[in-house]
Amino acid sequence: ARGRRARAMFRAFEPPNARRMWEVVEDRLARERTTCCAWNRRGTMLACGTSNGTIVIWCWDTRATTREFRRDEDDGERAAVLSVHWSLDGRKIVAAKSDGVVEVWDALEEDVIAVMSNVGLCSSVSFAASNASGTTVIVSPSVGRAPYVRGTSARGQKEAELPSSHDVAVTGLAVSSKKGRYVFVGDARGTVSVVDASGELRLVQSISIPDATLVKRLELCRNGKHLLAVTNGQKICGFDVDEAASDGEDVLTRMVEYESPSASRLQWSAAAYPWNGEYVYGMCSGAAHEMHVWDRASGELKCVLEGPAEAKGVVQLAAHPIRDVGIALGSNGNIYVWARKHKEDWSAFDPTFTTLVDNKEYVEKEDEFDAKPPVEKQPPRALEALDPARLPDLLKPTVNDYYTDDTDDDVLHALPIRIKPNPEVAKLMEERKAKWAKKAARKEREEREKTEAAKKAKETGGEN
Repeated sequence: ARGRRARAMFRAFEPPNARRMWEVVEDRLARERTTCCAWNRRGTMLACGTSNGTIVIWCWDTRATTREFRRDEDDGERAAVLSVHWSLDGRKIVAAKSDGVVEVWDALEEDVIAVMSNVGLCSSVSFAASNASGTTVIVSPSVGRAPYVRGTSARGQKEAELPSSHDVAVTGLAVSSKKGRYVFVGDARGTVSVVDASGELRLVQSISIPDATLVKRLELCRNGKHLLAVTNGQKICGFDVDEAASDGEDVLTRMVEYESPSASRLQWSAAAYPWNGEYVYGMCSGAAHEMHVWDRASGELKCVLEGPAEAKGVVQLAAHPIRDVGIALGSNGNIYVWARKHKEDWSAFDPTFTTLVDNKEYVEKEDEFDAKPPVEKQPPRALEALDPARLPDLLKPTVNDYYTDDTDDDVLHALPIRIKPNPEVAKLMEERKAKWAKKAARKEREEREKTEAAKKAKETGGEN
């Protein structure tokens, strides 16, 4: 924790043009076997699904688990969680399990508010961005049918299948755009489609990705302006998103392909944009923990970073919403935290401070330790009013324009502290309370006996 605070302190004073690329694995988190993960709106909490059906909530500032959600009705062998997602207001979590059940949780009350059974295996499930309170979910079945939209209530909800350019229903996965006006669909035929969800569902654009027959993942940048498609081909495709496009104009524009010579024989398993969309990060399937980094605009390969080989491959990448941090979910179920290298720069606090690379011999001045006449102390000056224009950038209020809007004040950013009673401590306190009560009763009895003895002695002395 002390190291994380020091890194945050130095990064707060860094120049605006500092390099913001992930460079090293700074931490490893392990809590059961993690199968999927998702950030909340501000990145203060991380929801992780596990292989035993539990949803674990991590507090990111402390890197500690704060909640564990599991239904009491689950008995016997528990189904693994395949996908998790937060609502925009941070108050609900939707999870798809391997037994075909989709659950909607109230994060604050720690209770299941809806259970959708017989949904089938799902490649992903998420809340539609058109409603911050999470009243609509987008379900992407793995087999049998195309992605569809439905309400979160358990009964009486209509299911609207997302249209596609194919004559028959094709399985795929779908994600909502930043403002919820569109839904992007990647299907099992290598096609990325755009569906207008502002009114009646209608197909507005369809793009076939070259040399691909399956779209495995769709990743939207946090600023909503870029979309990544991870396919079974040898390239990752990125698109620019114009959500304000009028009717007849393309929503997805300027496709950029990202490839790496060192991964030419392998398929990509995961990819992600950082919070500002400056780079593209990609991971190969069935390979070592290698992260390929490209420049988003040009598609130029910047570098290939190596992580711990114990991960045995990476199945998901999740970028932090507002920090230069990313999560790599290993095939071994561990969570690896990628971040920038920590560099100490003490001159950021005082421009006159000089960092010494090598030791220098100090030369004493001739009059350095001579006696000097006392200096008259000046009375302290009154504090001057600070000019806001002269304040350092660190002290000025900043707002992240990429992931903040007018409704951000109604967002649940953190869960309240919950104190769990320890049975052993409670038993020890009960024993001590009993001991203290016995000691107080003995002292009271001794005082009473002493008072009675003094009274009796006084009565006896009066008779004599």
